[in-house]
Amino acid sequence: MKMLVAVVFVVTLAACSKEEPAGSSLSAQEEALLGTWEQIDASEIGGTVRLTFRANGTFELFVEGFGISILTTGTYQVAGDRLRLDPKEGTVIDDNGDELELPSEEIEGDLGGTYTIEGDTLFITTTEENENGEESVVTVEYRRT
Repeated sequence: MKMLVAVVFVVTLAACSKEEPAGSSLSAQEEALLGTWEQIDASEIGGTVRLTFRANGTFELFVEGFGISILTTGTYQVAGDRLRLDPKEGTVIDDNGDELELPSEEIEGDLGGTYTIEGDTLFITTTEENENGEESVVTVEYRRT
């Protein structure tokens, strides 16, 4: 399960930035990020990946695939083209509808990368390291729903 959560985060997310002071207004680029986005090609997991950003600095990641659903919530920060996601809570829902809270060690950690928005398409680019220690750049596309 930990591997599945890690793969989903690496494949679908991004981040790294400074904190915005409380009460600050959102930039045009930050405002453009708000709302719900669905991954265009989630064939690697055989399902759906939805990412929702709210104006209060929280996000929700919903992943459905491999016969389970995972809902992860947390906070995000934006600085220029850098996006940082900090997951806080996670729940797994199996085919029977049974819910299991994910242990904090399986969802903690910052996810980092860059992002751009072109029309109704969000591109999140991350750097991944494979089992041989080699790095590769991965860009995942989302469409506004």
